[in-house]
Amino acid sequence: NNNNNNTKNNNNSSGSNLDNYAYKGDGAVHNLDDTEFLLGSSSPVTNSYSKGVKSKSIIQKIKNAIYEPSRMHTVVFIVVLGILGGLLMVAFEYTATQIALYHRKFYSVTNNPVGQFFLYWIYQAVFVTFALFITKNLSPLAAGSGIPEMKSLLSGVEIPNYLSPKTFVAKVLGLVCGIGSGVLIGRDGPAVHFTSALATMLMKLRPFAYLHTTQALRYQVLSVACAIGVSATYGAPIGGVLFSLEVTATYFFKSGFTKCIIGSLSAAIVMKTLSTYIGKSDEYYFSILYTNFDALSYNPIELPFFALVGVIGGILGQVFVRMFESIVLWRRAHPKYLGRSVYTYSLIVSFFSCLLSFPLWKFTRIPAISVLHDLYLNQPLEGNPDSYAQWDPYPGIYFNLVIFIIVKMIVCAFSITCPMPSGMYSPVLACGACVGRIVGEIVLSLFPDGIGNTRIIPGGYAVVGAAAMSTGAMGTISPALVSFELTGEMRHLVPTLLAVLCALFTSSMIGLPIFDTIRKFRALPYIGAPKNPSSYALIASQIMEEKIPKVYNFMTTVELAKVLEENMDKEVFPLIETSDSQIFIGSIHRKALDYILRRQFVSYIVNLRQKGRNDQGQEILKAWESSQQTGKEDEFHGLMDTLQGEDKILISSLAKKTEQETQMNSADPYAEMDIKNTRSAEDKARSQGITSQVRKYDIKTTINFDSSHFSWLVDASPYQVVEETPLARVYHMLLMLGTHRIYVVRHGKLVGEITPEHLAKLKL
Repeated sequence: NNNNNNTKNNNNSSGSNLDNYAYKGDGAVHNLDDTEFLLGSSSPVTNSYSKGVKSKSIIQKIKNAIYEPSRMHTVVFIVVLGILGGLLMVAFEYTATQIALYHRKFYSVTNNPVGQFFLYWIYQAVFVTFALFITKNLSPLAAGSGIPEMKSLLSGVEIPNYLSPKTFVAKVLGLVCGIGSGVLIGRDGPAVHFTSALATMLMKLRPFAYLHTTQALRYQVLSVACAIGVSATYGAPIGGVLFSLEVTATYFFKSGFTKCIIGSLSAAIVMKTLSTYIGKSDEYYFSILYTNFDALSYNPIELPFFALVGVIGGILGQVFVRMFESIVLWRRAHPKYLGRSVYTYSLIVSFFSCLLSFPLWKFTRIPAISVLHDLYLNQPLEGNPDSYAQWDPYPGIYFNLVIFIIVKMIVCAFSITCPMPSGMYSPVLACGACVGRIVGEIVLSLFPDGIGNTRIIPGGYAVVGAAAMSTGAMGTISPALVSFELTGEMRHLVPTLLAVLCALFTSSMIGLPIFDTIRKFRALPYIGAPKNPSSYALIASQIMEEKIPKVYNFMTTVELAKVLEENMDKEVFPLIETSDSQIFIGSIHRKALDYILRRQFVSYIVNLRQKGRNDQGQEILKAWESSQQTGKEDEFHGLMDTLQGEDKILISSLAKKTEQETQMNSADPYAEMDIKNTRSAEDKARSQGITSQVRKYDIKTTINFDSSHFSWLVDASPYQVVEETPLARVYHMLLMLGTHRIYVVRHGKLVGEITPEHLAKLKL
């Protein structure tokens, strides 16, 4: 009895500070110490416990009201997220605006054009260096847009640390420095990314923890965060919801639509209210782009011209995407020409961007979004003293607009290849507005007296062109709604939608939109509907992985350690009855298996202490007692205390190796992402420390997964299908349920596994 008590106590102490998490039937990770998880939320024990607590005091009732999940908790969370997202975006815009205004003051201290150019570039180079330093050292995952990664993440692919606090800080600070420096990048993609990271951090607070532990709810919240990011950036709640639907979501639940509206509206109210007061005197800041069109702003006879704007916008949008693609491919093929260093490449790009933008005219120098103020107004561009860009009447407005389009497209295509946070919506929007303005000016010259009783309004063509080219580059129709909300101009609803559809059709015939191009570069899996109609004839047995690692009942600890060591990147393992029968029992998370190994090892040590010491036992106990005398015990109980020195070296070396690999790839923000490597270096070191030492001492204690000690760690109801299940049904399960794996069985026996990553490789 004493021996059993010692064993039990030792086991409890070893597990007290471990990674006490396991999977339950809902596919979420739960805390092993959570009473509700162990007994079930509807069990008599938990119900009586909850009733007892509620009757104790008013304070406990308040605590229960705060911490017990309810529909009101979800609404409060979404409103809080929207308000914080709006506040964060206003603070970001104000800070970036102030940096940009000081930029203009800095290079204006001299009247010498050459001196102004170098001061302009030096100021930009300093803040670009800050952005690169922050991104490289805090989190290289913060580089780039963020939308392609969110699209893959919401389709069921796990991307480690992509929504971590470090990535959030790096994204915000890096984007502030990048936008403020004057580099031609947008803010829409990064806003979607850091709002999603903000939502992830909020979900880890105790009152909202149920949102994080339930996978379906977590994906809904992340979709809401994507909508809030767009809404907070442009003050466009409806456009933000449609953007979240089009760009990030694969399937959209009706209940999620209401959540998106609530979150987007909260963010838009905060953004518009605060920006009205903060941005009054700042020409770089905008919350809405005003128009002054007539009541009859277009004649139906003009619709073919608007359709032409859509076709041109679709073509130029694809030209921009192909230009970006060529730059990335050329840089990979010739890394020595522009430097291998993060800083060298970006500073070279910054210098030549300044060389193209600064010496020409003012309209190529100021931020692209500020040009929209001029292009959307129903006024001549030349000689207008109120314009931000101060368009030069010589050599002509058409030439100036063409120069603007060429310069901005080239500069933006190079700028977004720098390894720092960046988007592309604002520059493309400005280029599209120029395209529309050119067509509008041409139509005005053809019909100077208007068509019928309707005047020709070139500013209306600019609004339509901005939406069309954005659609051509992004492959979505949400820019049309964002354009309406950004300008408050609904009179061009029909022409804008016509142009957007023409642009979408034209661009789809040329190539992939920019987000899918980036996803292809990064090798990000994405589960969409099969493109090949013949693929629908396939069944589960034809698309599954047959050779998968398994654990089985009554296997020895050394056999389990071997399986874990050979599959360091696998998170969840199927559990079968025996290696011969292959009867499928359920699945078990790796953290639970690591916990089992620790427990088995500690039990083994306790038995050696109590029952006797052979040569092997003396070696293990000597190491154990040595670690106890050093007083260096930490959270790694059990085996991690046994050989603490070796494990610390192992953890340090693995972490250092991972960090070096990250820094090597950080110069290319569109390098392939290793999705299989979903575990941190420290987690791998813990697991490797356990498995290697168990195998070293050849510990062959038997593990009974059906025992009361371990059965509650097993997910007995993972998603599974029979091998004759059609492909369409498998896709629906992966997309709608958001699961990461589906097991294939035949007469109760496990025959394979289907994962989003494996389906993405098949290219069905």
